[in-house]
Amino acid sequence: MSNIVIPSKLIDAEQSGFGEIVIHHERQFFIPFNQRPWSWNDARLFELWNDILFTVDIFYENKYGSNELVIRSKPNGLPHFFGAFVFVQNDSEEESNILSVVDGQQRLTAISMYVSAILSHLYKLQLSSPDPHLAPLIDNLIDQYRRILIVDHPSDLKPRLIVDSEYQALFEACVIIPKNKENREKLINDLGLDFKENHIHKKIVSSYEHSLEKVDEYLKLGTHVDIYKKALALYYIITKAFRCISVIVSEETYSFKVFECLNAKGQPLSEYDKIKNIIFNSAPISDHKYIKKKLDAISYKVPKGDMASFVRFRHIAFIGPCQKTDMYRVIKNDEINKSSHIDMKALVDKWSKDAEWLARVTFKTKYSFNKETEKLLKDFQTLNITYGIPFLIAAASKYLTIKDDISFQKAVNLALNFSFRTITICNNDTPFLEDNLGYCARKLSSGEWNLSEISSHLRRKNPDAEFVDKFKKTSENRAKIQYYIFYEIEKSLSGASGLVPAPHSPSQNIEHILPRTLSKASARKSEWLWARSDPEKHALYVNRLGNICILEGDINKHVNNYDFNAKQQGKYPPKAVHVSGGAARKFYKDSKLNLVKDLTDTSKYPGWSFEIIEKRQENLAILAKKIWSLYVT
Repeated sequence: MSNIVIPSKLIDAEQSGFGEIVIHHERQFFIPFNQRPWSWNDARLFELWNDILFTVDIFYENKYGSNELVIRSKPNGLPHFFGAFVFVQNDSEEESNILSVVDGQQRLTAISMYVSAILSHLYKLQLSSPDPHLAPLIDNLIDQYRRILIVDHPSDLKPRLIVDSEYQALFEACVIIPKNKENREKLINDLGLDFKENHIHKKIVSSYEHSLEKVDEYLKLGTHVDIYKKALALYYIITKAFRCISVIVSEETYSFKVFECLNAKGQPLSEYDKIKNIIFNSAPISDHKYIKKKLDAISYKVPKGDMASFVRFRHIAFIGPCQKTDMYRVIKNDEINKSSHIDMKALVDKWSKDAEWLARVTFKTKYSFNKETEKLLKDFQTLNITYGIPFLIAAASKYLTIKDDISFQKAVNLALNFSFRTITICNNDTPFLEDNLGYCARKLSSGEWNLSEISSHLRRKNPDAEFVDKFKKTSENRAKIQYYIFYEIEKSLSGASGLVPAPHSPSQNIEHILPRTLSKASARKSEWLWARSDPEKHALYVNRLGNICILEGDINKHVNNYDFNAKQQGKYPPKAVHVSGGAARKFYKDSKLNLVKDLTDTSKYPGWSFEIIEKRQENLAILAKKIWSLYVT
């Protein structure tokens, strides 16, 4: 072991085995508020386990091909370098043995999971081994492993690793305390956690189960002595042959400089991680707990806890453009550097208010929208238009604050129509949508533009002529999008009657008039001859909008992939005709939907062809211009 002392006393560093760093000084390790929570996936965990087993093979060999491990007289390689750990020394004398983790929290958590999984095997071995000579050896090894997880063992339970306060109870119940599966499940159940709502809780349990599975695979074979020797070898490898550099920094702000230099090992910081770090660094330590609590509360409000997307979207909505890859620099310059140290609490307070608007428009929290507005917002989700979210946040902030639900509805309708026209129909890229709706969001939130001015801007960016021309030629193979389009057309045609399709379900679904799959039955080879003779064109036209409608499920089941005259007039082949409960096979005439009833007009549709599909789609495009209008009404 070597010690390096910097004259300024900013840093103490040592090179040693992982066990010496963790156990030697009986320290606890605290993961600060600004560190990201547990984020390793199963692949990263498996990589660590492979590193452990690979290093076992360097120092041990299987005796005579059995499951018994014997230490090699000469290692066939070098110890494993487990990377650098960066810690901050606590100023408080009573907490001098608690180091804050700046770099290494993922590795500390992962090793804790594997140590706990090994311990669970040793506890089983302790109960099942009849060998009186082996029992004290097992007891001693259990104590050694527990010292990795617990400080001051066997006195009061003090976990070696103190994770985020929100997850500490679960971490202890899952990893630190239990001796067996039943005990673990009871402890976790007693916490009463909602694993559907908190993805980190779910991830901690899932990761531990993955670790347990890998350890079980390795330790399940062999005699009791073999299993003990394997567990002993694992202990030696983890504590001695996993070599580390431990850096203890006395000043927190300087620790991040050290971290940046050493961060080649481990998972790189995301743009949001960097933003979070600078917020904590720019705030007094006395504010850290408040900021942490606020950021946690915000993460529950935003969809999937995706803080990076939220921070970026709100910046676009209220401040300026913000690319995913440049978030840290932009937000640092535009927001954080413009705030003094005492303003970080005010900044996260503002974020919290903006997160509430996002939560409402994405249905994370309840809000009493009128029926039409609720449908428009759900259509955003159907079309998966995430790049329109900045405009929704801005509109909600402006109009819902003053309970102007009608203006909010008009704003949402404009944004939805523009998104559908430019992305779904005109195939613009998502930056085009984000740039234009983001620009309108900022104009709206600043009060520079009203909805009429936004409408004019959007019409310039997507003129009706361009939309209609593209609509005439659109093919769409996604059932949800197909249904959305024809639901809106049917609703428009119904007018005051109020007869609109039901939600997409088996009772009403998409009908391809020219079927996607033509019958291969020899008796039906005469059907759809014009499409069979040109399979390439069939493939091109089958998902054209002119070939699609919504149809009731029971009729759809009857018409199936029969020829057009069967679907339109009920002229089914003799073998297909049947009567069930006194009712003949159904066809388009039995539908109550406007577009389907229109198909029964033999003067308009004397048959079906590629040309008729094109003509029908041209007529639908004229309707589409009115339905997806960019005018404010």
